Amino acid sequence: MVGLLVFLAIIVFAINPILKNLLANVVKSRLAGNFDYSYLDLKVDLLSRSVSVKNVTWGFPKGDENYVESGRIESFEVRGISLLSLWKKGELRISSINFNTPELVTLIDTSNVDTPTSDFEQESFNFYALLQGNLNSLKIDNIQVNNGSARWIDPVTTNTLRFVSKANLQINAFELDSTIAAANNGWFRLGDVMLDAGSSEVYLPDSLHKIKCGPIKLSRSQAVLYMDSLCIVPLYSIAEMQAVHTHQVDRIDMKTDRIVVTGIDIDKMMLLGSLQIQCIDVKGVMLDAFRNKNLPIPPGQFVKLPQLWLRDAGFNIQIDTLKLVGKKIKYEELAKGSANAGHVFFDNVEMEIRGINIDSSQKTDSRFAMMNASGLIMGRSKISIEVKFDMSDANGRHWVKGHMGAFDLRILNQLFEPLAHVSVRSGKTQKLSFNMVLNDNESSGEILFLYDDLKMDKLKEDAGPNEDRELELISFIANTFVIKKSNPSGNKEARIGKVHFKRHKGRSIFNFWWKSVFTGIKPTVMSNEGNLRKR
Repeated sequence: MVGLLVFLAIIVFAINPILKNLLANVVKSRLAGNFDYSYLDLKVDLLSRSVSVKNVTWGFPKGDENYVESGRIESFEVRGISLLSLWKKGELRISSINFNTPELVTLIDTSNVDTPTSDFEQESFNFYALLQGNLNSLKIDNIQVNNGSARWIDPVTTNTLRFVSKANLQINAFELDSTIAAANNGWFRLGDVMLDAGSSEVYLPDSLHKIKCGPIKLSRSQAVLYMDSLCIVPLYSIAEMQAVHTHQVDRIDMKTDRIVVTGIDIDKMMLLGSLQIQCIDVKGVMLDAFRNKNLPIPPGQFVKLPQLWLRDAGFNIQIDTLKLVGKKIKYEELAKGSANAGHVFFDNVEMEIRGINIDSSQKTDSRFAMMNASGLIMGRSKISIEVKFDMSDANGRHWVKGHMGAFDLRILNQLFEPLAHVSVRSGKTQKLSFNMVLNDNESSGEILFLYDDLKMDKLKEDAGPNEDRELELISFIANTFVIKKSNPSGNKEARIGKVHFKRHKGRSIFNFWWKSVFTGIKPTVMSNEGNLRKR
């Protein structure tokens, strides 16, 4: 055998400085074409059949002033090399490989995300091709990475875009031969994988937020991923956001207590690039979203419906169940010309999604995904929503049903007064229910909104000498001639509002749902009944 076989035979028999130099020359000849590298000391021990190297540094590509990938390893050790198996079967067997305190640095060019950073990304990497022609098979009992860290850096700004620290990785029973490679797209088979990492961060492409994770634990044998916490952290305050971003954008501040992923198929994720999970359980969500409507909408902004984003993601996804329990979810909005933000919040949020199944080659192999969610609006009245997604529909068709019980409408003044400049003086709902069908373009459906004793007042927007009397007159006219006091009225049947709303494709799916519901509520409380039908 040549190349790798010569390299390994020298490792086993190198017991003096001459053979040690030969080994160094073999390493140099195999890496010289791709990497710049250096090391402080190389030792070979025939008795333990081991080789160790200290203070290894490398850079790729060779000779470049700015390495795309670079790093260092405090020490690298290979133990238990089986010469007999290598000699008789062409099989390389190793007891253990240890990497101590490795540090990896990778440059990411954010100016053109479609351009690969290296030639390796331009085609599917075949691990077996590195061994083919030199060895029949490779078997390693244990691979250990101790206290590893990695950073991904923007080469222009030198800012760290993401990092992982204090990572410990253990891989047991690594095997690779022609049969295994054929079954795994040229890759290998593993007995177990265990990851224990410290904190990590990822800066999002919008340059306004970062994702911050607490300790992470992963076990292939148990098929479990545990994340101590996950946060979306805004990089700027609400006041600073307008200075750094001149268009409307959602400022997100989110925290979770923990995330547990069970039934995760590590092999498919690592070797085939597909995501197969039994359950994702998210606990203790706290979310605060803010939007400033005084700013213009970004030109050309297009927000895909989530089911269409999954279909177009280009990889297979199967998630049997996603569960979320939230402590408080809040949305704030600063309306045009308003000094104060209006808000709505939900307590005790529970959500469950079942049947997410996307086949990238055929777009789907399971047609429907179901979502059920509930919470207390303004901490008072329970609202329940059921959503059915047609995952096979290229136009994003889905159905939304919802129900909310009795509550005092005045609790919504925190939303109405800053955003609509109206205040609910009195009014109680008995029932709100909606049934809609929506797609990427529009929505349709019906709203049943039953209420009593509704009175509303027009609030000040701009100061004026006779404004108070004018506002009183506007409120009187509205409550007398425009606003329907109750539904149903007297002995009449309840009014049912029709839903018809064209989607604003620069806004999220939640904005789409809310605006659709509002178009059905509005005609049930206004005197213009052109958009009503009798139940």
